[in-house]
Amino acid sequence: MVELSEQTRRDNGRFFADQSEVPTHAVTLGLQDILEAEEILLVVTGRHKANIVAELFHSAVDEALPASVLKQHANTTIVLDREAAALLPQQALAVSA
Repeated sequence: MVELSEQTRRDNGRFFADQSEVPTHAVTLGLQDILEAEEILLVVTGRHKANIVAELFHSAVDEALPASVLKQHANTTIVLDREAAALLPQQALAVSA
């Protein structure tokens, strides 16, 4: 359990009707905790994530890119919206409607 910074609370305030409803604390998981899961689902949305998604798909596992560690897990699924996938080659995508 960690205390959320005021900046984090402000950033996430849009998801709540009132700023007073924004949690002050959260549960965190480290990469090791995540890798112990039977199945991992990574959901990435938005054009602002396209560069990092492209880097993830084109790089080896690198601690400078923490999500790349998910490549070591036997059962990882990555779901991208069109904007997040914008810089990936079409043949790299399995499209589902």
